[in-house]
Amino acid sequence: MEVDCRKLALFNVDGNVYALDDLCTHGHARLSEGEFEGHEVECPLHAGVFDVRTGRAVCAPLTRDARCHAVKVERGDVFIATGIAAEPRP
Repeated sequence: MEVDCRKLALFNVDGNVYALDDLCTHGHARLSEGEFEGHEVECPLHAGVFDVRTGRAVCAPLTRDARCHAVKVERGDVFIATGIAAEPRP
């Protein structure tokens, strides 16, 4: 999805919605096309893994975290603040 000219990947973890920039920090791959399990998404190009709750790079070859955006859900509508980084939630 695109919000404010920024491509984002949305993930639902136990009813909580998380938004990351939809671009791997290691290579030019879309995280929305990666394998998603639990609270982790794997880059489809090089198998690096990000924690979608925080954007934290979990393993090599990743060296930089993905940008995580603040998300609020109200009555089924999802609001994303693209200019504000989310507070890390474990």
